[in-house]
Amino acid sequence: MADFKDEWSPLSRQDFYQWLTQIPSQMQASNLPKKDIDQLCRVLKLMAIDEELKIKSTLRLLLLQLLKWQHQPQNRCHRWVETMSEYRYQLNDYFTASPTLKDFAESVLFDCYQAACATMSIEDHVPVEHFPAASFPKDVPFSMAEISDLNYFPK
Repeated sequence: MADFKDEWSPLSRQDFYQWLTQIPSQMQASNLPKKDIDQLCRVLKLMAIDEELKIKSTLRLLLLQLLKWQHQPQNRCHRWVETMSEYRYQLNDYFTASPTLKDFAESVLFDCYQAACATMSIEDHVPVEHFPAASFPKDVPFSMAEISDLNYFPK
């Protein structure tokens, strides 16, 4: 049985996210009715946004786990390793399917880190007026390579 992607264009097979972001402008030049083109463009843009939201969510959750590992060594457990591994597999799967999503992840890394710090502050019972906790570095202490590395655990 043939893979359903066999009928897809080369770009959509190589990098679905990049295809989602490029095809709407190319559709504008086609002979489809304007109403259909507009609707298809909106749907494709929403699909691209959905891909971005998946990356942001996974990245925030993984950063939170890395912060817990780093700042709560007394609570480390095998479950945390499993959770971080799963989030890393998800990120790496997204990056393999759509390599340009790695660039997107890099562009939102700081915001995701800030959100993870805020969540960690809540878990550590830091008063709201002190978010994020001063114990967290201002800059992201992990590189994207470390974040997605199945064998990396911060000290």
